[in-house]
Amino acid sequence: MLDPKQVATIEATARRYEKLLKENFCPNFGIFPSAQSNSNFFNQVYARDSAHAICSYFAEAHPEAAECSLATLFKFQREDGAIPLRVEREFQLIKLTPGLNRFSKQIFDLVQLRLKGEKEHPVFEGGDCGVSGAEDTIPLVLIAAGEFFNSSPKGRSFGQSQFVRFQHATAFFQTKIDPSDGLAVITRMNPDWADSLNRKGKLGGINVWWARSLKAMEFMAKSIGRDKDAKRFHEDFRRTKQSILEKLYAPEGYFRAKEGDNRIDTVASIFGILYLLSPVEAVKVVKTLDGRVRKTTGLQNFEPPYPAGDIAPSHRAWGFLAYIKQAATGKEESGMEDYHNRFIWPWVTCQSIQVKIKIATGHPEENIRAEFKGEALKDLAQVSDSLQKAGGPYEILDPDEARPARIVAYTPQSNFLGTMAAYQGVYRRAKRLGWL
Repeated sequence: MLDPKQVATIEATARRYEKLLKENFCPNFGIFPSAQSNSNFFNQVYARDSAHAICSYFAEAHPEAAECSLATLFKFQREDGAIPLRVEREFQLIKLTPGLNRFSKQIFDLVQLRLKGEKEHPVFEGGDCGVSGAEDTIPLVLIAAGEFFNSSPKGRSFGQSQFVRFQHATAFFQTKIDPSDGLAVITRMNPDWADSLNRKGKLGGINVWWARSLKAMEFMAKSIGRDKDAKRFHEDFRRTKQSILEKLYAPEGYFRAKEGDNRIDTVASIFGILYLLSPVEAVKVVKTLDGRVRKTTGLQNFEPPYPAGDIAPSHRAWGFLAYIKQAATGKEESGMEDYHNRFIWPWVTCQSIQVKIKIATGHPEENIRAEFKGEALKDLAQVSDSLQKAGGPYEILDPDEARPARIVAYTPQSNFLGTMAAYQGVYRRAKRLGWL
């Protein structure tokens, strides 16, 4: 299905990312979104980034890194059950301040290490001047814990020792649940991974992840002999899934950005397929995504994109800077208003390949299985080619050209954890199936 040159590109990309991913891990701390020392995300263990990377790659390929990351997050769990958005060894707000970013480690060591005697600093929801949301943190971390539990003896041992903490986190998140339907109601802005957008209500992505986290808790509880807990989690999952399919799934074949909104949420649709739909049901959603959100370099996050009024003011300000720069220099650059709206995130495109693999390995019709096997391999070759042309595993790409997104006053991360881990997850799955 692929020519030798395409296979060679895929294999070379996988070997490179395997090596680079080792640099994103710091023993006894965890995995960083970026291993570049000048990056905003260096020396930080982010809950959501770590969780996705654990599920895609580390739980199976590098259990020590998975355990370190989860242990760091749960070490700072609050008494009410909340888990930090991130744990840092350099102040990220300092890194984001022009002129001070190079001193972030020195300032951290002075304030946190020497004055407080603490080598790590947890940041919870709203901790970054009230603008960083973390409503997706608990569901994603619980999903990662479940994947780790299922992947190795080390993961099972960790899960058994930490299960009470998992329950405590679940109880905290359940304070957000609408008792009438079991869905989480988001009340704060910038609530999830698309944190440049101001969104509230019953969001598609967060509720899909919440449903999966309940399933993970059911599985772990049953595996360690807590049958009563397992039954309760099963009932919560069943009800939540039913409500998602009734209120957040559109008959046209996509998962909504939120209840009552006809906007396609690509990430919610991808994970909705992986976690809640059968291979037969998935076909319709994949065709919708390929027809409505696919661009040259991958899948766009939302269709239609969010309007300016729904973009965080801090990100809209970048748009003004871009306008001024273009007027002065004639060089076209975007502002951060396109960050989650228009730019392509390769990790999302890689996860969409997992969807096609699900159909190719589980659909009852042989011709459909063959069709989606071909599509999965073609998409993997396309992602490999785009990232090679762009010059590395970038955080975000231009939608129409294989190059890093051009944003005034911001350089996209060039060895982005999410991109590499999601790519490796697809590659390793294809290898196990004997497709490569």
